[in-house]
Amino acid sequence: MIRPAFLAIVAVFGAGVLSCAPPSRVSCCAADSGRATVDCSRTSVLNDFGKEPAREALFRHLCASADWRVTEMFLTLRLGSEPKRVVEAEKRTSHSSSIAEAAVAAAHGSVRVSLRFDAGIPEYWDAANFALAEAGAESAEVPLLRAPGDSGDLVSTLRIRGDSLLLEISEWGGGRERPRTREAIKQLTAELRAVRDSVETVVQKGYLPKILPQRSIRQSDSDSFEVRSGGYDGDYIVSGYVNAHEKGYVTIRTFDAASGKELQADLNSWQTVEYVGWSDRTTERFFFESPLGGPGEYDGREVVYGPNGEEILPTRQIRLEVWFHGGASRKLLEATKSLVPSNRKR
Repeated sequence: MIRPAFLAIVAVFGAGVLSCAPPSRVSCCAADSGRATVDCSRTSVLNDFGKEPAREALFRHLCASADWRVTEMFLTLRLGSEPKRVVEAEKRTSHSSSIAEAAVAAAHGSVRVSLRFDAGIPEYWDAANFALAEAGAESAEVPLLRAPGDSGDLVSTLRIRGDSLLLEISEWGGGRERPRTREAIKQLTAELRAVRDSVETVVQKGYLPKILPQRSIRQSDSDSFEVRSGGYDGDYIVSGYVNAHEKGYVTIRTFDAASGKELQADLNSWQTVEYVGWSDRTTERFFFESPLGGPGEYDGREVVYGPNGEEILPTRQIRLEVWFHGGASRKLLEATKSLVPSNRKR
């Protein structure tokens, strides 16, 4: 179940991106609160990944890096048109994995950074709510809007368009000068230049060691995964290390352990898609981390309370399977866990 605090974050950080259907043309924020001038001159590097092998090198780097989650989204560019399937890389260090962490981050100011491959700008997005600049532009005038509610926070979205890449930076909170937006541009463009200058290394090795976060690769002879709480009842994070030795993505499938029935197949197949790093080396495993909503609907059991009044959550035995989809789909891992179902009765 998605919480109200998170819905507010989604509204500011690009409503309409998360689903096939376009939203109404209504601003989620209050009236214009001025503009901030942001230097975009570093961003010309976005134009250097329109062709192979540089494009493939960037994709492999993003898949291998634990700082990025490479997934898919559906984007409706024109009202009434079919949604377009787009590959998106979102910076993990700038956007929390769980709903609870995202709500906390937003309360203290945060930034969301994403790169989209071959993505356009939907015509129904209200241009008054964001700034659009071409890669390498001297600067952009970024609209500052008041966040929903009484917080008084400023929110902003800057989109920078390259030959085949669209950079999007959304900032919540912070000062009028948009410090997190400026820092995101500085860090990202440095990372992109490093990849551009080492294309051959990335293509051959699968990653660029000098800029890869330490947790990105684990030395192991076998794949592995774990499940932890996402911060709310029924929300989980599934993370692990795999190497399928080919290009592709993982998904998480859930089954009722007793009946064998698959749970939330459509939701999980969309929600847990993540492209992962790969190499020919048998002892390298690459990081992945996906959100997982509570597996299955509430099955009728009442909440139980302990001797001190503490709530004992109803659980189900769930079999989780990690699948890889590349040249062919195949199961990599499975484990049975005791998990809290979503939408449980209160």
